[in-house]
Amino acid sequence: MTVVGIASGLGNGIFMLPTLTALKRLGHRIALYVQQDFATVALWRRCIYADEILEPPLRSLEPVSRFAGQRPMCGEWQPMAWRAIRNVQQYKLRFPYRQSEWESDFRIARTLGWSGPAPDVSDWCRDLDRSHRWDIGIVPGSKGGVWLRKRWPGMAAVASHFKSRGERVAVFGLEGDGLEEIPGELVDTKDIGKLPDALAGCRLVIGTDSGVTHLASSLGVPVAVVFTATSELKGDPVGQLRRKIARPLICRPCQSLPRWQTCRAWVCRNIEPAEVIRAAEELRCERI
Repeated sequence: MTVVGIASGLGNGIFMLPTLTALKRLGHRIALYVQQDFATVALWRRCIYADEILEPPLRSLEPVSRFAGQRPMCGEWQPMAWRAIRNVQQYKLRFPYRQSEWESDFRIARTLGWSGPAPDVSDWCRDLDRSHRWDIGIVPGSKGGVWLRKRWPGMAAVASHFKSRGERVAVFGLEGDGLEEIPGELVDTKDIGKLPDALAGCRLVIGTDSGVTHLASSLGVPVAVVFTATSELKGDPVGQLRRKIARPLICRPCQSLPRWQTCRAWVCRNIEPAEVIRAAEELRCERI
């Protein structure tokens, strides 16, 4: 049986990894569909669980039409081109969230025969360079300024803390992520095919709820994730070594509600740097 896996935005694709891992272990052949409106093809070509990569134009049914006799399946995100196909089975996570996005996607594997806990995914990236170059990786993660509500203003203070102790700090991001405020060695994330090697070169990553942070977690890198307006349940990292930091506010998460657009206070970002540093240190001790 050929299963068509889905990878769209970076985070959505990462959340599919436990499903892809389980399906491969069950003996399925996997054709991974990556629509061209997302520049992630170079990354998914490194996925050891994909037998084939499909990269059709945005609204084209080719080459998916040759899977007409199969049952295409997808998680949270469904390709625009697939809306004309009747036999697509989608596992969509709905608000209010009662499980993580990767657990919701994992229902695909359960449907096709997987039993027991979700497998470890840290070996998914082919030819990964794990040589350590930095002690700490920092991911501001506002997607080039698009998701400003995700940005946490304490990231510069956290980076300064570790640099003052003589530790090597790498900063991952795009223009618009506020990189100029954060001390450390800037790592360009535009070459997404090489990004896993850079992230695997960090002993620990501190980041926001963003695709780059979740990519680090999928590689087995310990991650401390700061959640502001988004859900720490929905955005649970796929890796085993993780810490989640968020304010217990009645108004959060607001990412699926009208107040996402109307709120101007952004009190969800009022997290003390000391709290994040403490979580990172606890995580580092756990890894040791």
